[in-house]
Amino acid sequence: MALAGLSVFGPGGGWTALGDNLQNVRRIASGRLKGYIRGDTDLGGGLEGAKSLFRQLSGRDPSGSFDRVVLEDGREVVFRSESRTGTPKLEIVDHEQKSLEKITFRDR
Repeated sequence: MALAGLSVFGPGGGWTALGDNLQNVRRIASGRLKGYIRGDTDLGGGLEGAKSLFRQLSGRDPSGSFDRVVLEDGREVVFRSESRTGTPKLEIVDHEQKSLEKITFRDR
């Protein structure tokens, strides 16, 4: 089921996704983010869209095909120019809200 503009309430409180069509929402069962809520979303714009959102969040362009930055508010933003599915992706970890959003940038 895909939902737009959905706020998810997890262990850290409310979380609103940056992308559209929030789906596959589930709790992470293992690893360093165990217990966090994760979800997949998408946005348009392809590679340029991914670079633009990374720039908007971090204040700089991504360096290379993979880049990671920790923002002043503690969120981690990971840029991948090509994911396993072949599309650009941003991963945003919000430790305060205990959430992980994986945004796929489609050419639409």
